[in-house]
Amino acid sequence: MSQHSVDRPPARRRRSGRHWGLRILVIGSLAAVPALVVAGQLGSAEVVDPETSFTLAVIPDTQQEVMAPDAPLMVARAQWLAANKDALSIKFVVATGDVVNWGVADPIQFTRADNATKILDAAGLPYSYAIGNHDGAAVAAGGSAAPGDVRANLRNTTLFNSVFGLSRFKNVGGTYEPNKVDNMFQMFRAGGKNWLVLTLEMWPRTGAINWAKQVVAAHPAHNVILNTHANVDGSGSRSVQGMYGVNDAQVLWQQLGSQYANIRMILSGHYKSNSGSNPYYWDQVTGVHGNKVLQVMTAYSSLQQNHTRLLRIDTAAGSVSSSVHVSKSMTPGLPTGYITDNASNFVATGMNWVSPDSSPAPTAPTAPTGPTAPTGVTATAGNGTATVTAAATDVRELLPDPSFERGVGGWAAFNVGTLTGVTSPVRSGTWAVKVQSPLSRYELVGLTQNTAAPNSVAGKIYTAQCWVRPSAANLEVRIGLYEYAADFFSHKKLGETIVQPLPADTWTLVRTVGTATTAGKRIIPQIYASRQTSTSGYLVYDDCSLS
Repeated sequence: MSQHSVDRPPARRRRSGRHWGLRILVIGSLAAVPALVVAGQLGSAEVVDPETSFTLAVIPDTQQEVMAPDAPLMVARAQWLAANKDALSIKFVVATGDVVNWGVADPIQFTRADNATKILDAAGLPYSYAIGNHDGAAVAAGGSAAPGDVRANLRNTTLFNSVFGLSRFKNVGGTYEPNKVDNMFQMFRAGGKNWLVLTLEMWPRTGAINWAKQVVAAHPAHNVILNTHANVDGSGSRSVQGMYGVNDAQVLWQQLGSQYANIRMILSGHYKSNSGSNPYYWDQVTGVHGNKVLQVMTAYSSLQQNHTRLLRIDTAAGSVSSSVHVSKSMTPGLPTGYITDNASNFVATGMNWVSPDSSPAPTAPTAPTGPTAPTGVTATAGNGTATVTAAATDVRELLPDPSFERGVGGWAAFNVGTLTGVTSPVRSGTWAVKVQSPLSRYELVGLTQNTAAPNSVAGKIYTAQCWVRPSAANLEVRIGLYEYAADFFSHKKLGETIVQPLPADTWTLVRTVGTATTAGKRIIPQIYASRQTSTSGYLVYDDCSLS
């Protein structure tokens, strides 16, 4: 249950890399709003330029709202959005999934959601609906898993598609499967920019991810907003197992979200507060091309209040300002209005929107960062294995010997681990490094490089990468990039990539990118496994570099 009070200014503070102190103020509730201002320093305000700013509305999980007869919370939200469409310059509405609770077992829930959605239809508001785990046949009455193959049930979205058919969605550019809205993309123009909303199924199949790659690469002049039900949770962690889906959120980030220069946002829900965590989160992460990607999780899912997140996109300032509004409350103690909490109000800066007139060449994904077949690489078969190689890139390596042709090239054991030079298998040259765990229990086992970049340049983008090959299946690898003080007594994580599981006896490239925040620090890459023991197999590393 979400409980929020009426609007009051958030504390002016900065925490965990998030920006605080700016918030959107909108006057009015169910009535249309006459003006929109953004509050800056106390005592000053400027009118937002309608030509360079607009609002993207985000509807969180509404599964609780459809449990009530006539769904008054869901209906009131739709009415409020319709009434404020012009005043807020709402150009698109994104619903992040779990539209219903167990609608396949209780179809009246779909009827209630349909009636509320018809209000958006009548107002001419374009929208996308991600499909959550409660929207298909995977959930039985009461919320438990339905009998049968849970993965097949998750993809059984027949009823959802019959109610929310493809014809209801505006400006659809294509779908992964014919006449199904589970995976589709829509386009619109606002703030002088082109936008593409890419809706993906929950914990998507590999085929859906590969389709999404083609869509993003084919639209380099569009700012891509990815809408999927489950991405980060209330702590900012991505799920590392697909549960009853296929590919988890970390794989989705490694293979899609981080790989394209025009991806700008990932919107999601799912992680509600019934487990004690916050039903909301936001942060900014960096893709491999240096582009900032805004991650926003909104999952209030309340029986008492109908939350709507409003993302004010300013294309001139390169920013996204967030507020959360409640238009109807079922409990007198929980008034309506704009609420404050530690993730409702924020300002994300430095978004660097893609301009349509620049028309950049299509961006291809980098070399593989997950277990599925990569694009833009070659596979050389031999002795029953496949070695994945990528085209060489013109970069200046900071490591003295990234190919391990002279010992370990300055790398040392990370935490625990026995380093041994080997001549087979190798990816290039003559030598590689095998790292084994001396312990029977799980421990961090891997490599660290402490001397490659001892004097950081503030604002410089650093890339750490390494090719890794496990001797057994079900192992994983993590590569992190850290900014350490010269005396090693403090550090900050600049980037991290997790690949899980790794394909056995296959070379996989793992890479992470980070931007130095301070000059004169040590930039240290670390690559390691957390599930490696003395009996689980070992990892071989080759061609590791920092550039």
